[in-house]
Amino acid sequence: MKRKTARISAFTLAVVLCLGGGLCIWKWDTWFHNPPELPYATPHSPDRIILSLGEDARTERTVAWRCDTFLQAARVEYYALPDSNMPAVEPLYTADATGTVVPSRAGKSAFYQARLGQLESGHAYRYRVCCGNTHSGWHDFRIPPAHDTLDFLYIGDVQDKTDGNTGQFFHLLREAYPGTAFWAFAGDIIERPTDAYWSYWFSSMDGIPASVPILAATGNHEYLKGLPKTLDTRWTHTFVNPGNGPQGFEGQTYYIDFPDLRYIVIDTDGIQGPVSLWRHRNWLKTTLASNPKRWTVVMMHHPVHSVRSGRDNYYVRWTFRPLFERYGVQLVLQGHDHGYSRITTKTAEGEKTVPVYVVSSSSPKTYRIGFDPIHDRLGANLQLYQHIRITGDTLHYESRTYDHQLYDDLLITSSGTVIDRAGDIPEQLDYPFGDSPEEREKARAYEQEKNARQGR
Repeated sequence: MKRKTARISAFTLAVVLCLGGGLCIWKWDTWFHNPPELPYATPHSPDRIILSLGEDARTERTVAWRCDTFLQAARVEYYALPDSNMPAVEPLYTADATGTVVPSRAGKSAFYQARLGQLESGHAYRYRVCCGNTHSGWHDFRIPPAHDTLDFLYIGDVQDKTDGNTGQFFHLLREAYPGTAFWAFAGDIIERPTDAYWSYWFSSMDGIPASVPILAATGNHEYLKGLPKTLDTRWTHTFVNPGNGPQGFEGQTYYIDFPDLRYIVIDTDGIQGPVSLWRHRNWLKTTLASNPKRWTVVMMHHPVHSVRSGRDNYYVRWTFRPLFERYGVQLVLQGHDHGYSRITTKTAEGEKTVPVYVVSSSSPKTYRIGFDPIHDRLGANLQLYQHIRITGDTLHYESRTYDHQLYDDLLITSSGTVIDRAGDIPEQLDYPFGDSPEEREKARAYEQEKNARQGR
């Protein structure tokens, strides 16, 4: 009996090893392959200047930049512009910077950061960064008024090629929305963590991050593949966020407080095991339970309910959705799936309420969506952005195409009422399939599901 049991155990082990090996071969590129990074040189003067928000968005900003490959004395010089109540003296304030030499697979850069504190709501400031004997040009930013309308832009995955048209898109956004409090990105702003893609993103932004605070979540494309995956250190030193997150995720999972809004960002891609998941769950529960603000918005890369066909982020749904519902989160902004979805929570009577879950993408790379009826609104093969405005008891959510055509329109009240104003806007569900037999079969199945949704 013992020999038979041993033979069965050996056979079982061999089967498991074979299946595991086959799975690793099949998923090698997805799980382990990182494209090579070409050597790069860091300029001798400051570049990649980016403005981030402190935990208290009313009084704090952080400026980050890179300069050369070794550490030098660095600082930020800044002063209040004449339209504020403080005199314009150059420089009125100096904030010393701390620096770190950050290596990558193909080079290194010295990154710096400086915190600007005791800023005043409604005031405008001008600053420049200084590094050794060099300095940048002057940049302006404004602290939003304490009790006024707060509006911002939400942008899903960017993930463009280095010869793409993202720069034109960002230019149009800057022209259309000059007064936004910040731009929010839900991860995958780059195709892969190489300096060429970082350069492309910054060149596409064309100086916007130096004047408009950037609020960012990590995406899987900012991580280097492996066991475990590791976040590109350039992300950490580019987006200098508050360190109020769970243990081991400081600056990656965090929250920022505005006068009437708590904005929570979760690093879903960094959750790679039960310990980090449990820490996030406890941290989120505490952060929501202690929230004194009228409005709560959560941003993360992986959706609670995926819109891409065949995907299911069950750990996100099981862990976070009950907390979102229990503590009345009004809006959850998500990416990853390169399609569009808007889901409203339903009451027992079938009425729409919060949380509202949104998945969006601005990337030219699009994926085939699924047609689960849980999605109130769907979109395929679209590049979108979202403009969100909070005024008192009302949040106005709009999703628009690159040419500013309205695609989704929603009003949410702080009490949880949701008013859907997109009923007369047709859904864009067409998707381009290839011409292989397999693709033609997928296209037929997709067309059947699309026609069923449209009642054909």
